[in-house]
Amino acid sequence: MKRVIMCIAISIIAIQLNAQIDQKRINALETFLEERMKKDQIPGLLVAASYKGELIYTKSLGMASLEHKVPVIDSTVFEIGSISKQFTAALIVMLEEENKLSLDDPISKYVTEIPGEWYGVTIKQLLNHTSGIPDYEAIAGYQYYDNRRTPMDIIKVANSKPLDFKPGEKFRYCNTGYYLLSMIIERVTNKSFLACLSEKILEPLQMARTGLFDPTEIINNRASGYSRTKSRIENRRPSEPSSTLGAGGLSSTIADMAKWDAALYGNSILSTEALEKLWTPGVLNNGSKIGYGLGWRIEPYKGHKEQYHYGMMYGFVANITRFSDDGLTFFVFANRYQLSLGRIVEAVMEAFVPDLTEE
Repeated sequence: MKRVIMCIAISIIAIQLNAQIDQKRINALETFLEERMKKDQIPGLLVAASYKGELIYTKSLGMASLEHKVPVIDSTVFEIGSISKQFTAALIVMLEEENKLSLDDPISKYVTEIPGEWYGVTIKQLLNHTSGIPDYEAIAGYQYYDNRRTPMDIIKVANSKPLDFKPGEKFRYCNTGYYLLSMIIERVTNKSFLACLSEKILEPLQMARTGLFDPTEIINNRASGYSRTKSRIENRRPSEPSSTLGAGGLSSTIADMAKWDAALYGNSILSTEALEKLWTPGVLNNGSKIGYGLGWRIEPYKGHKEQYHYGMMYGFVANITRFSDDGLTFFVFANRYQLSLGRIVEAVMEAFVPDLTEE
């Protein structure tokens, strides 16, 4: 019955999109996913597609826990890594609309503990990765997330190197920037990052399964994370959310992410102006544009308007890709570290948008 309902939903969407989405394509996708899991030794995988926030397809494969032999199901909770950044960016834009800050404000207005050479960096430069501040993850490595950290710990690591470039001169992906944005959110609101996120986004959208991935908390259906060596799959140590906050500290489910996606098609929590800011490419000092907005990568894909982001934590990888003009969004979650999702994401997209495979 579930498959029949799903097929009907897919057929309806196919008519709306004037595209041939058929069960044959879905079968081919699922065969590919099973083969890819074996080839890449992926413990568990969850893929989904939604149309304007309504899930039209989900597929769960493999194990959420190898040790306990718990399979991945549609409600499995995965860490989403840097996909967290789009929520942090949304909070900042919402706070600007409340006149509590400005994207053009220097970050030193809110975080005085930073080194002097960071004082000229603006909030917007943190958001679009043009600040020049060194990335603490690139310096300390993923193992740095294994233990609880304080804001000063993060600042100290990032400050162990000089600025990569003058603010606004280049684009360079930087987790430090989004950690600092989390601090700014906390100081402007006098609330924890999670409390602010819950109040402004999670509770209004009823995203009850989304939050910081605290390893001490009991989270129903939480997936275990794994890494792969040359000879075996290994358990990874749990990450501490205090070491990432809004840079990569969230976990979520497919259903919750679909609710978030649905909100991005309307104005239930974000105004039209706010959404435009999130998806407007950043501009360098020399006037050239970059392929990144505020918490989102912004690049066309084979003639389709695309907004996307990858996420990776020590044990997990994730992707969200939106073809907003088509109304389609695709999700891929996996519980294996250092896994390239590129071909899997492409296969999922091609199953629902046939013209992506045309020459």
